[in-house]
Amino acid sequence: MMSFEDQYMDVLYNIESQILRIYRDHPNLCGVDVERGLDALRKLYVAEIRGQQPKKLMLNSLETIIFDKIRLICELHLGKAQPLDEDGNPIEIGLTQLTLDEVVQCLKRIIRSVQLWTREGGSKGYMTYIQQFIEI
Repeated sequence: MMSFEDQYMDVLYNIESQILRIYRDHPNLCGVDVERGLDALRKLYVAEIRGQQPKKLMLNSLETIIFDKIRLICELHLGKAQPLDEDGNPIEIGLTQLTLDEVVQCLKRIIRSVQLWTREGGSKGYMTYIQQFIEI
């Protein structure tokens, strides 16, 4: 049986490589910022699954960057967004199409990883850990 990580490797990689790009642009990004931004996004999608209005988000600037950039990746995987070329024409990029439940599960998996590596390695532990596996 295929592990969760193997089944969703491309999605997890897309999200984590974006987190690293944000970290490179904002070296003061901490694990707690990543966790809170991802958890806010998870809550948004859970509210959507339940047909509820999402609660108002109270995020700092770094958490908002995480939320916005990772939301775009999720929206692409959900088929809700389409990347465009410089002329505004749709680009076919062949991403794995996911359900809302699958997106929520992927976000939960990364949140658990952020929590683990922040406990193990301090405020930058998660970013230090994923840098070993992701080249951007």
